[in-house]
Amino acid sequence: MDIEEEMEIVDMLSTADTADLPNITPKLSEYLNSPSELIQIEAIELIGDFMLVEHTADIEQCLQSPKPLIRMYAANVYYDLVGEDMIEKLPMLYADTDPGVLVTAFALGYLLTEDVDLLARIKQIIDEPALDDRLAYVVKNVFECYLELDEEVEVVMLLQYIKGKVDPKSEIFAELSSLLEDLE
Repeated sequence: MDIEEEMEIVDMLSTADTADLPNITPKLSEYLNSPSELIQIEAIELIGDFMLVEHTADIEQCLQSPKPLIRMYAANVYYDLVGEDMIEKLPMLYADTDPGVLVTAFALGYLLTEDVDLLARIKQIIDEPALDDRLAYVVKNVFECYLELDEEVEVVMLLQYIKGKVDPKSEIFAELSSLLEDLE
């Protein structure tokens, strides 16, 4: 597959609406197994955006992808599709070695259990010397998407902590600043 064809598929998946689903859904398994991470991610997001629960098993399979980014996206969509039943998958995700997958898993675990120890585990990962903005985005996006942050003091404190760790010139610093300002 050349780059043009790849971008065409990515565009089709990212701009799909309900009228497009009959043409797309028969090929979702193919897209989820594409060698292109971009195509895989867009297929995963499409399943979540349209709550295509008939593809829950496909998303569950993506949780075991050798690609960490695929596991991260799949974890979020799996949570969207199965809700509290995700608790069954948390031990597997907590055993992952990728920091992004771990942060995603701990954040989703917190949503399901309200276990503040999971926030501490996120903080430990954030404290690693190799912190990159991706991890800050993961935490911000999961909590901002699923929680009423003005009711979550511990999460807000974690977001403030993360803001103090990222480069003040970065985009995530600006996003965290804006989010935290809105909560005041």
